[in-house]
Amino acid sequence: MIIVLTLGAAVVAAAVSLISPVTYESKLTMLPPESSSPLSLGRGNLQSSLASLQMGFATTNTSALYADMIRSRAVRRYAVDALDLLEIYGIDASDTLGAYTRALNRLEADMEVSHKHNGLIMIKAQAHTGYFPSGAEKERTRHLSARIANALAEGLDVVNQQKNTNQARQARIYLEEQVGQTDEALEEASKALAEFQKEHLAISLDDQMRVTIETAGTLEGELLAKEVALGVAVQTMRSANPVVQRLQSEIAALRNQLVELRRGGTGVAAGVEGDDSLQFGLQDLPEIGRQYAFLLRDLKIQETVYELLTQQLYHARIKETETLPVIQVLDEASVPIDKKKPIARKVTVVAALLGLLFAIFLAHALEWWSQYEWAEADLAVLRRLWRRSPGRS
Repeated sequence: MIIVLTLGAAVVAAAVSLISPVTYESKLTMLPPESSSPLSLGRGNLQSSLASLQMGFATTNTSALYADMIRSRAVRRYAVDALDLLEIYGIDASDTLGAYTRALNRLEADMEVSHKHNGLIMIKAQAHTGYFPSGAEKERTRHLSARIANALAEGLDVVNQQKNTNQARQARIYLEEQVGQTDEALEEASKALAEFQKEHLAISLDDQMRVTIETAGTLEGELLAKEVALGVAVQTMRSANPVVQRLQSEIAALRNQLVELRRGGTGVAAGVEGDDSLQFGLQDLPEIGRQYAFLLRDLKIQETVYELLTQQLYHARIKETETLPVIQVLDEASVPIDKKKPIARKVTVVAALLGLLFAIFLAHALEWWSQYEWAEADLAVLRRLWRRSPGRS
């Protein structure tokens, strides 16, 4: 009995392994995404808040973010369409929504995405045959597992570029509007200054006051540029975001500097030799000089804003048309040689061991029962209890 049960369990397990579906698994490894640095405006080494916003830089746990993107519905949908998985899975496409839902769920069950502490991202994709698989079906399934892993990496690249391009497009449209408005304001400021000079003849201001006016114009231009950057930020970020809070604090600091310049108290006018403090504010000028100073300041503001926005519009257009791949694959998924499961030899050995243990236990139980003194009496009691059990007549 022990021999028969052991051999029987092994034979049954081997037969089930031969006729059951075969699973193949392929693995792909990607390098961690690179983080670009914000662009410089080139004027006083002022960092461009707009550039960092429109590029959509993510500096915190980017590998985990990209791993979650691979699991997203958008990337899985790309793989389903690229490989025509509806047909491969044998799903009826008459009900489009239901068909895609089943295909996406099945693909999600057949994929595993993880990332290591060093940032490497790994994709494992599985493919299964049907029952009684033929050699040709096994070969197709082996190739399908590699194609699924590679398609997921391609889908991540495509979706990531689409999102970045859309974000850059929104920034570009917003900046084009701001540049157009600033261009009109610059033209008006230039005409107003020219008409004022023509009406009151040329007005000369001393060097210190001229530097004060130009400094005030530069600061207000930077203030307007920061406000534009804040306008871009609030479109895609919450008020608690560190970038939004940093822009708000920088705007407040610029406004404080402008107040000091207007009062002529503690501001700093760079370029004035021998005196770092402003002895006069804009409010201390004679009336005509004051009007001229404000017109000159307005012109300086518009020039600064136009210069900064033009640079950022140029960067936004470059980003919008950028098509270089941002996802770098270290090891592409290759066609697996061995199947992942079932492993017939392991299944057969395990089944034989379990059959042997069960057979030994059964042999001891039968031997003990054959020597049990009250066996017949206990059987009679069990039969009476069975007849009296509920539901039996």
